[in-house]
Amino acid sequence: MTVHRAHLVVFILITVHHIGAQLCTLHTHAEWENLERRASTSERFGSKLILIGTLNFKKKAHEPIALDHLDLQWHGAYLDNLSSSLYHKKNNHKFIPLEDNVICDGMWNRQKQRITFKFNKPYGLSAYTQFYVVLSIPCAQEDAVKVGWFTIEKASMPEIIQCSIPDKACILHMAQAGTVSSGSTISQ
Repeated sequence: MTVHRAHLVVFILITVHHIGAQLCTLHTHAEWENLERRASTSERFGSKLILIGTLNFKKKAHEPIALDHLDLQWHGAYLDNLSSSLYHKKNNHKFIPLEDNVICDGMWNRQKQRITFKFNKPYGLSAYTQFYVVLSIPCAQEDAVKVGWFTIEKASMPEIIQCSIPDKACILHMAQAGTVSSGSTISQ
């Protein structure tokens, strides 16, 4: 390959990467909101339904971008089991965990300490898509979960997104709930 041809290949790669710039942004916002309306519910079932954060995708690309799963890696004390659900906000009302808004339940991998949200079919991102991550946390584990955090695994995203997400952009840190929103431009 000649030097001229090598420069052309590098230029094309840089151009393709640059064309992908600003196609999608992701903002995560950690929260800690007990969704149980009555304390007696938590006492009876021994767990609390907690909204731990939102994942906000803003898509600027005209071509479709779809997710078929999301992996959230846990960083914190070992958890034997963790129940979770992923919800989609369909309107401008305050979030309420209604069954109609559930996209899927998460599957906890005890060995990897990871939640996998596997969608029944690819979930197309709209211009603005907001997901809610809700955990059912045993009361005895609440303090341990409050000091840990989740990272969204880049490999669980479509290639157009994963190749340029900054490593620290996809964090839901419980200790910073309500105070920090980390944003990243995807495909920078």
